[in-house]
Amino acid sequence: MFGDGQHYRNAVRATILYVVLSVPTELIAALAVAVALNRATRSMDSYRSIFHLPSLLGGSVAVAVLWKRVFGLDGLVNQLLLLVGIHGPSWVFDPRASLYTLVVLHIWQFGAPIVIFLAGLRQIASEYDAAAVDGAGRIRTFFSITIPRTWPAAADVITQMNKQLAGG
Repeated sequence: MFGDGQHYRNAVRATILYVVLSVPTELIAALAVAVALNRATRSMDSYRSIFHLPSLLGGSVAVAVLWKRVFGLDGLVNQLLLLVGIHGPSWVFDPRASLYTLVVLHIWQFGAPIVIFLAGLRQIASEYDAAAVDGAGRIRTFFSITIPRTWPAAADVITQMNKQLAGG
């Protein structure tokens, strides 16, 4: 590994880029969806299940075949790009695009972080009521209550992501 400095630098750069792109994007997306799913409606359990499903199916062969059909040279993404006159690469096998495809595939499995954020949001429900009585609006409530009070849940999500990225 250290004998070939160029390959080592490329591997370190790709790893850092992967983490910098995937972790914050997954956290932001999971928190946004968790806030949206934190409403108490009749069909919300179905929506929660739908968002958690990719996390359960993430490592299956069927999903690998699906992603190959979506991101392959003649896949769905390139078919859509052809409609606007763009010839896309093979998103999985092209070295310039494969890292970004892997980031998308990682973010797609954001069901577990959503569950963790939902649990954190459930614990602060009474603070939302107090903020509403005090006259705080949605934006103020989000930045003054939701963000600071979900930091422990975010730490749990980051710990889980570290385990996932390390292969454990």
